[in-house]
Amino acid sequence: MKVMAWNCRGLACAPTIRTLRALIRINRPDVLFLSETMVLSSRYWNSLFRMGFSSWLQVPPVRCRGGLFVTWKPGFSLEPIYLDQNQISCRVVSDPSPCSWLISCVYAPHSLQDRNTFWTNLTRVGSSFDGPWLLLGDFNAILSSADKRGGRSFGSPSHFDFVDFVHSNALVDLGFVGNKFTWSNHRLGRNNIRERIDRGLANQGWVHLYPNSLINHLLASNSDHCPILLSSAGSYQNIPKPFRFEAFWTRDRSSHGVVAEAWLTDVEGSPAFSLSRKWNNTKAALKHWNTHHFGHIQTQIKILMAEINGIQASPHSLANVARESSLQEALQEQLLREEVLWKQKSRELWLSCTDLNTKFFHASTTCRRRRELNFEFGHGCNSRRFRFSLQWDLSCIASISM
Repeated sequence: MKVMAWNCRGLACAPTIRTLRALIRINRPDVLFLSETMVLSSRYWNSLFRMGFSSWLQVPPVRCRGGLFVTWKPGFSLEPIYLDQNQISCRVVSDPSPCSWLISCVYAPHSLQDRNTFWTNLTRVGSSFDGPWLLLGDFNAILSSADKRGGRSFGSPSHFDFVDFVHSNALVDLGFVGNKFTWSNHRLGRNNIRERIDRGLANQGWVHLYPNSLINHLLASNSDHCPILLSSAGSYQNIPKPFRFEAFWTRDRSSHGVVAEAWLTDVEGSPAFSLSRKWNNTKAALKHWNTHHFGHIQTQIKILMAEINGIQASPHSLANVARESSLQEALQEQLLREEVLWKQKSRELWLSCTDLNTKFFHASTTCRRRRELNFEFGHGCNSRRFRFSLQWDLSCIASISM
């Protein structure tokens, strides 16, 4: 299943229509959502029906402003639940999905007062549907300072209201691959502002229904917004996996020796070259140790549980009691390591420790795995996280060396 959303900023021009046709031909979406269509006539939709779409819903623009349009192909059924100038919410039934789910196609208003009303209405729509919920479109707000470059810093009340809306509805950001920002004012120099205001959000039910979903930021053309494409069967095999120092490694004492041996290797060259080479050697050693010695936590947990289950099914004996006690202790250690792993991978600051290993915690972590392809060293939130990781790891190495 593919769902594409685009704030096209008006369809009444030939270049935009050509761009839309090209996007459909290349990406083949099953559901298409357009916002700010600014057109009333249905003749603009005729070409879409020749490209495989069979049904549609429209919210006409007011005074040539706004306008929403949703269309879908055979095999999908969208039953409208709530429509207004800023959202089209529908119950979706698709083949072969095992259950129905709610989609809210979003075009958030610009004014702060209207936006507060919009968040309230959207919350009411989501609360009325007890099941998976997907939100996709232009939210006209950002979740953090990492979603913006240029202009005023993050801190607008409208942005905080958006953060509160996401948290209060237990939604998670589906992440993205591609260009980091989805909107630009196309100005030059210091006046240029770019933001990520087009995104996908979902509750835990939808994330577990489509755990491999992937959002691509497509090429922006004939609009200041870039289209976003959600694929329920997205694959991250071609995305390079960055090195992450796992906190639970330190619970295994052999990890200290691995780090110390790799770090103390003699390297000739300048201090900067020596630091870089030692850092790479340490990463390679930890990766090899994790694969061949430490192993996969979930696999070890399953093996330990199977062994304990076998012992409990066996006749009672002192040997079995001692063996079970040893296995139970090992199992608790593995479960603790798994808990530390999930806590580190999920960066949702508003989760308490009691939320560990719940469905929502895992849904949040699943969506955090959506990584950006164009990592820009020295700019933005990513580089700050890298410097923090480097400093933290080097402090661990320093304590080991002492």
